[in-house]
Amino acid sequence: MNFKKNHKITCEDYTVSNQKFDLVYNDKFDMLETFPQPKLEDLGNYYESSDYISHTDSNKSFIDKLYQIVKGYTLNKKLTLINSFKTEQKNLLDVGCGTGDFLLNCKNNGWNVVGVEPNENAKSIAESKLTINSISKIYTDLTEINTDKFDVITLWHVLEHVPNLEEYIFRLKLLLKPNGVLVIAVPNFKSYDACYYKQFWAAFDVPRHLWHFSKKSIKLLP
Repeated sequence: MNFKKNHKITCEDYTVSNQKFDLVYNDKFDMLETFPQPKLEDLGNYYESSDYISHTDSNKSFIDKLYQIVKGYTLNKKLTLINSFKTEQKNLLDVGCGTGDFLLNCKNNGWNVVGVEPNENAKSIAESKLTINSISKIYTDLTEINTDKFDVITLWHVLEHVPNLEEYIFRLKLLLKPNGVLVIAVPNFKSYDACYYKQFWAAFDVPRHLWHFSKKSIKLLP
């Protein structure tokens, strides 16, 4: 797909509301922005679904079981990645930690870990695992972390969810050590799958995904 200024795609929220949203092209950062964006106080309502698997440890349906299998594989791949970084210490912050499995895997492999998870259900599940294993605190919001500095900060498919994008990136930089590593994984709206499925591409996931990045936009972000 070729995009020009003010180009837009209309998508539907198939998970919760069945509302329609526009994805408007921002040519400055080569990205799409969801419009209208839900008010901050309403945003959590769009996550209230049993189909939002990353906020549960459900293992009932075939899709749930498949998700848990894939999650186990990706957890090990993520751990291999962060273990490859040469860091001063092994202090890690996982933003959007979900039900805490990545934190647990890192802790069991010698990392000192802290998490951020705004969803109360997912946070509660994570805390139940972390308390048993004496793992560090999970915060509800990034602004609650005032003094800690981290060697590695990870956001696995999280940045597309956050309001006030530039302010959020600024806070991440404040929490990162001078030689620290920031790991960001996001969907690529210029990928083959996105171009093939267009407005039906699952990773558009409006309005939970507020921003839709390309490889170029990640490099351009401040």
